[in-house]
Amino acid sequence: VIGNSIIGTATYAPLIDEILASKGYDNPVYNCYIDGTTSLMTALQIDSIIKAHPALVVYGVSYNTFPKNSNQALTEEKILFSKDKFTLSDDFKQYYTDEELDLIAKHPFELRGYLGRVIFPTNTRTGNYDVKEPIGLERRHNLDKTKDYQGIVSASKGFKNYNLTDEPSRSKDVFIHSVQKLLDNGIKVLIINMPIHPLASENVPDTSRTNLLNFLNSMETTVVDMQDAYPDDAHYRDTHHSSWAGAQEFSTDLADLIMQELS
Repeated sequence: VIGNSIIGTATYAPLIDEILASKGYDNPVYNCYIDGTTSLMTALQIDSIIKAHPALVVYGVSYNTFPKNSNQALTEEKILFSKDKFTLSDDFKQYYTDEELDLIAKHPFELRGYLGRVIFPTNTRTGNYDVKEPIGLERRHNLDKTKDYQGIVSASKGFKNYNLTDEPSRSKDVFIHSVQKLLDNGIKVLIINMPIHPLASENVPDTSRTNLLNFLNSMETTVVDMQDAYPDDAHYRDTHHSSWAGAQEFSTDLADLIMQELS
C-alpha cells in the first residue's frame, strides 16, 4: 500500500492479513505510506518496491496527490522527513530539477525491510499505524479523540480550492511513469481514489473530480473510485483521515478488492 496518510490511516494491515489468510491467500500486506506525499515523493519508493516484487501494489490517491502547483519543488525539509535514504533510478530523473536531484543524492533512500507489517520510510511520526497492540491502536484511539466536527465543517470549505485541470503536469507525468514501471515489471496495480468526508466531497468542484477520474482511468490498470464510499461521519476523524472504526471498514473492503485483483 503506497500513497499519503489518507490511505496510511485507512489501512490496517493486520486485519487485512487476517481476512486474506481466512480465504487461503498467503499475501501479507505492508503499509508503505508517506505522510503528506505527492506523486513526486512516492516515485522515490518505486525502485525499492520493484526489488521486493509484491504481487500487487495498492496506490491510494486524492486531490493532494497532484498539487495545484504541479511544479511544486521537493524541498530539503521534505526530504529530511526521511531517516533512511532516497535513491532514484535514471529513468525517473527527467521529472526532477537539478536542485532536487542534488537533494535526493544527499539523502539516498532504501526501504530497510518489512517490520511488523509496516515499512518505516519517513520519520518516527509515521509508519506506526499498523504496529500491533498496544502502540498502533493506542495511537489511533488518541487521534480519534482529537476529532472536532466544527473544524471539519470549516476545513471542508477548503476543498473548493482543489482545481485539478485536465492539463498535463509534472506530478501527473511522474505518476504515470511510476504506475507503468510497476506494470512493466509484472506487478499488478490497484489505484484507489480515496474516501473523504462527505462535507469535503461536496465541496470538491465537479470539474476537478471529473478530471481526476478521467486521468486515473487513462491508466491501463484497475481504478476504484471510493471518494463517496463512506457517507457516515463516524468513518472519519477529520476531512480526509479515517477514524479507527473507519479504518476497520475500509480495510475490510480493501481485503475484498485485493482478493479480486489476485484471483
